[in-house]
Amino acid sequence: ACRPTRRAQRQATLTRRVSRRARLHRWSKPGAANRTVRAKMMFQGGSRNASQYHGAHSHAYANTKEEQDNDRNYVPVTQAFYDIVTDFYQWGWGNSFHFAPRNKGESFKASILRQEHWLASQLRIQPGQEVCDLGCGVCGPLVNIAKFTRANVVGITIDEYQVGKGNRWIAKNGLGKSCKAVQGDFHELPFQNEQFHAGYDIEASAHSTKLV
Repeated sequence: ACRPTRRAQRQATLTRRVSRRARLHRWSKPGAANRTVRAKMMFQGGSRNASQYHGAHSHAYANTKEEQDNDRNYVPVTQAFYDIVTDFYQWGWGNSFHFAPRNKGESFKASILRQEHWLASQLRIQPGQEVCDLGCGVCGPLVNIAKFTRANVVGITIDEYQVGKGNRWIAKNGLGKSCKAVQGDFHELPFQNEQFHAGYDIEASAHSTKLV
């Protein structure tokens, strides 16, 4: 068998040292083991993985070029993408996946909540009305708007993983009897005509290629 070169030996030694230091750092502080376990649970994601996303993206890109955006290849790409990124979005962004202008001295969370309340006020949503959240994500805005207006809000998201997380967030906030998240495509809504008094999307339709 061929002997490894000196450069390869040095690289292997360096890798072992870095790995050992990382392990020592991970377990050297009280509670580090628990934090590692929580991190693994936090970013477990949906059932689809990066390989599936890459394959779906390549397939959709090729067909979209041929069909000029007239096919439905966005569905597997979008589902795989949000299976992967949803937990990271929540960790770094919170449950409301959108931006908002901030006033001087205002916190990020406060600006998000103010923006959602402003939207509900512009729609003049009343208590007891039926409202639809198009592209609801994990239902952060849905919950905040439902609390603010006391309306019955149904959210729709194309990703099954987000449906589960959204409904758990709804239940945690005591809104299980008046709100829910369902899986579906907001281009082809699975609802009856004139079922809702109002509907909204927050930065969801910006990703759509067919708004008409």
